[in-house]
Amino acid sequence: MRTRIGPAFTLLSLVFASAACNQPRTSAMARDTAAAAAPKMDKQAEEQAIRDIGRKWVEMFASKDSSGIAALFADDGYEMPPNAKAMKGPAEVSKGVGEMLRTSKDLKLTFAASTVTVADAGDLAAERGTYQLSFTGPKGKKIEDHGNYVTVWKKVNGQWKVLSDINSSEVPGAM
Repeated sequence: MRTRIGPAFTLLSLVFASAACNQPRTSAMARDTAAAAAPKMDKQAEEQAIRDIGRKWVEMFASKDSSGIAALFADDGYEMPPNAKAMKGPAEVSKGVGEMLRTSKDLKLTFAASTVTVADAGDLAAERGTYQLSFTGPKGKKIEDHGNYVTVWKKVNGQWKVLSDINSSEVPGAM
């Protein structure tokens, strides 16, 4: 006995296959439309914003503004100075940097970014550069240091915040 299920099944399979073939085109078109609607990120402007923050950071050290420096850090951000315990978050950074600023005389810090690389998504950036630091320590000893640093930035509510800042001294036993 012959049934008519064969042709009906074939027709139904073609309908489903056609729908499946059209699905990715619709999704791709939707992705293209969403991508076109998303605002374009200006990497050069983001890089400049980070470099501007760096200049303010140096000014805050000169004026001994530990709370201003701490405000540069994300809640989960870390400051990792040479020969010292890592500090997590703005409160610890404020306390640790504040103590250094209070107990150090003639503090001078400069740093210069060699590169700032902004991620394609515009939500992360990596800065690499060199620093020079000098001050008179609590016991009257003049300390001079220089080295390299890497700062990883992340966007938090539209603002660049420090995720990780690590400094590597080139001076043996400077601190």
